[in-house]
Amino acid sequence: MRSTAGQTTTPPLAAVVAAAFTVIVAIAALFVVPARADIATAIAGRTTTTRIVDPFAPYEKKTLRFGQTNTATKVLKTYLKVTPINRHFGRSTRRAVKAFQKAHRLPRTGRVGRRTWAALRARFSYTVTVTNGSGLPRQLFAPYFQSYRGTDLAAATAASGARYVDIAFLETAGSGSCTLQWRDVGAATQGGVFTAGIKQVRANGGDVIMSFGGAAASARLSELADSCTSVNAIATELERVISLYDLKRIDFDIEGAALDDRAGVDRRNQALAKVAAWAAAAHRPLDVQYTLPVATYGLLDNSLYLLRSAVANGVLVGIVNVMTFDYYDGTRHEMAQDTISAATAVQKQLKTLWPAKTGAQLWAMVGVTEMPGIDDFGPGETFSLADAATVRTWASGKHLGNLSFWALQRDNGTCAGSVGADDCSGITQAPYAFTKAFAGFTSSSSW
Repeated sequence: MRSTAGQTTTPPLAAVVAAAFTVIVAIAALFVVPARADIATAIAGRTTTTRIVDPFAPYEKKTLRFGQTNTATKVLKTYLKVTPINRHFGRSTRRAVKAFQKAHRLPRTGRVGRRTWAALRARFSYTVTVTNGSGLPRQLFAPYFQSYRGTDLAAATAASGARYVDIAFLETAGSGSCTLQWRDVGAATQGGVFTAGIKQVRANGGDVIMSFGGAAASARLSELADSCTSVNAIATELERVISLYDLKRIDFDIEGAALDDRAGVDRRNQALAKVAAWAAAAHRPLDVQYTLPVATYGLLDNSLYLLRSAVANGVLVGIVNVMTFDYYDGTRHEMAQDTISAATAVQKQLKTLWPAKTGAQLWAMVGVTEMPGIDDFGPGETFSLADAATVRTWASGKHLGNLSFWALQRDNGTCAGSVGADDCSGITQAPYAFTKAFAGFTSSSSW
């Protein structure tokens, strides 16, 4: 969690195929199948949505032929299982197209035009069905708990009064791994770290969210969808962790290099579509939250691409949580007012992605995460207790879905003047003063 809004070998065939799938929605995120609308039905206060995903939607106005080199050809070769999977339309691709045309009683031209695109769409389009709503409060205050700065979750929540927490971070051991572990702590296993603490939090009437990724994971390529190139393996590992901890909401803190890696972005969303379908089949409520950097004027292009990719893959995003700190734009900020400006811009941007939602529904998708005291940029970005009171009142009035801060271990005044410290806010304050300022935000009604 560090917002930065202002800033040859030959692999095995299976890995090549898995990696190639990551380009399928690289442009498809901008498109919806025009003849097929989402079907949404309200069920017990939640919404079940069925979406048909056409992986060829961005390319169907083009004719592909022998000798071309483009992304559309790479997508085509992925589905027709033509190797090597690359952007070149060669003889093997032409043979595969002719075989497909013959099987579907089309003229064997070896070119991909309107009729062949239609047959490909009919053959390879797929349906995803997901349900939003998690059973958590509609308005939720859940500060982050740094997994690597102490594992006594029960003691921290008891001392602070925080009923809900977002534990950060889950990541892999490094590039190439598909197994999640707690950052700098150890394996995510039954009976491991946090198991007893989570049980106590729930016994006290609260619950936990778990956050995947973060700035450090992005830098060392240990974010799950960056380190693991198999969509199925990513989905399977997420399902394992969700089941292990009985999670109702999963949070993906995507920033830095991970946000700019479109292949990883698409892989993650493809896996989340599979996870959502798994959860729906098991009647397990599950909410997906994306935590993203933001500017005072809204989300940047890389974050918008991530959300378009989610839409294209049928991921029903519940919360778009923006980090309203670390702007790094070289100017002094009025932190509360800039939070309001940033979140208002984000709500308008979400309308372009989810046009069927009402204004109130879009506000319910918005979350904001503050950094109490002095953030990583320095004193010019200092979030005060007065700012906290302003943001809390405004967020309650707009009925935002999520309010948070980074992080519970920083909610104290033991290091006045420090910039971006992990264990204190850098300002003079009473212990857990920010937790108390935000505590009343949580609503009594749930999804």
